[in-house]
Amino acid sequence: MVEQLAVNQLAAGSNPAPGATFYFIWMTKFFTYLLENKEGVIYIGSTSNLELRLKNHNDSSQKGWTKKRGPWKMIYFEEFSSRSEAVSREIFLKSLKAGKRIKDILKIS
Repeated sequence: MVEQLAVNQLAAGSNPAPGATFYFIWMTKFFTYLLENKEGVIYIGSTSNLELRLKNHNDSSQKGWTKKRGPWKMIYFEEFSSRSEAVSREIFLKSLKAGKRIKDILKIS
């Protein structure tokens, strides 16, 4: 989920000047996601690691609302460049309330 920028030049075989200082920029992606269980219940959340978050939601040894209602499958996600954008989208989608309405709006079958 994390991309490293500026390393490509080194990997491509460029020769840096002796004593050159390198700065690496890390960009983390953030996601808003929708999960659905076998009863059709929709869960909306945000994260920077989709794979780990889904695993945690389905881990029955942990406490929480989703742990009691799983298993969950990911039915939709959107990518953002900042946590605040992902959380804002999560809040907006939660404001729509009904799961079927969300699925209709997002064109999810």
